[in-house]
Amino acid sequence: MTIHRSAMTALATRPAHELTFTDYTFEAYGFRTRRHHIEYGDDSVVFVDIGQPPRQPKPHDLDLMGHKKTRLRSSLETVNITWRSMDGAKHKTRIDLAQIFKDRRIHHNVRPDDVWHGERIRPPTIILIVDDRDVRLYMKAMIPLRERSDPKNPYTTYRREATKVASLTF
Repeated sequence: MTIHRSAMTALATRPAHELTFTDYTFEAYGFRTRRHHIEYGDDSVVFVDIGQPPRQPKPHDLDLMGHKKTRLRSSLETVNITWRSMDGAKHKTRIDLAQIFKDRRIHHNVRPDDVWHGERIRPPTIILIVDDRDVRLYMKAMIPLRERSDPKNPYTTYRREATKVASLTF
């Protein structure tokens, strides 16, 4: 089954403030599954049940994601996911990133007036999370700010936080 933006619970109804991307990185994670296999292009993320309980996601996990040294990509592809949820049910889906990000807009939560458009935007990270019966898609990008968010801290000229783009529950 191919999941398009219209079939997913799209959260991207807020404006993306005209920032777009050409290149991006992709990361995938699984939590609370008996096993999962996430395949994207020639990369795979595999977890096989080894008899230990799966880790529950922690509130700060999204803050830590998006920092892997993964290769830059330019073409958006389809993600193939097979997994077994905690109740033992088998699931299989395909998510077409080219359809979801067809406009190549960077999803973020910075107010339009706070974005500084005078600097090149670094490639964002698309993050896919499989968690029990949920599949969630986030984008994390460094958005340049017109002014420091903390005037005393010279390192606060960007905001980088994960923004949920879409989700699907099985």
